Amino acid sequence: MQLPEIVSYERLDLARACNRGQRGPIDPGAVRSPVALVGILRIAYVRVDARDSQGTYRPLKPLTAQESVPVVLIEQEPPRSTWLEQLHAAERLSAKPALIPDEPQSRSVVIGLVAELCAEGGFGWCRRLQMIQRLSAADASERDKRTAGYLNHKYGRGSPYDAEERSEAIVSFFATRLRSQEATGSWLFVGRQVTAVDLAWAAFAALLRPLPESDCPMHPRARELWSWTPKSIDSKDVAMLLAHRDRVYREFLMLPVPTQ
Repeated sequence: MQLPEIVSYERLDLARACNRGQRGPIDPGAVRSPVALVGILRIAYVRVDARDSQGTYRPLKPLTAQESVPVVLIEQEPPRSTWLEQLHAAERLSAKPALIPDEPQSRSVVIGLVAELCAEGGFGWCRRLQMIQRLSAADASERDKRTAGYLNHKYGRGSPYDAEERSEAIVSFFATRLRSQEATGSWLFVGRQVTAVDLAWAAFAALLRPLPESDCPMHPRARELWSWTPKSIDSKDVAMLLAHRDRVYREFLMLPVPTQ
């Protein structure tokens, strides 16, 4: 599946940021669920490089009161920097296919499952905490230690839970969920139509095992850090989860993953 045409790729201009259509600053190295949203929903957008000359996202601070990407800007509306805001905005801009079910019980399941991946304390958050531990090892390079300091500033915050234990619990839960769905004849996490959960897992599965280099070019050190073998599920469950990711990309998204 092809992504919508990218009208242009430009640097963030705060003076114009809220005055020209839809745009979303996207980190080339980020887990790419917002790109998945605009891809499957066929939403035209302008892609913006929000980094300054030092490679930081400080230019976002006056606009969004934070320095993380992605951020979605739609005309005169307030900036959206959280996954739930972005998901609801995408649904409003293009309702087909519906990624959030209308029925309340299914809707709450979808949003709850996406939160287990995207929210603070979720899978993506905890995997980053695990990376911080590896990057902070006594024999780590100076570059690794600087990266650890940056990530710790964003994600550390004296987390009250064990990151590895929670990552294990979440990936085990998703494997159990997908097995139960397959037993009913569905390869999807909720029901029989693709939802936001399937797109979110396809993106966050990179923190289990990234896509092949031919589909998603990565620095070797980044690929090493993102790869992780959970102990709570066996190799068959890992293969099942990755097969789901691969099918979502084949049928709904774009390969290779766009990096520019």
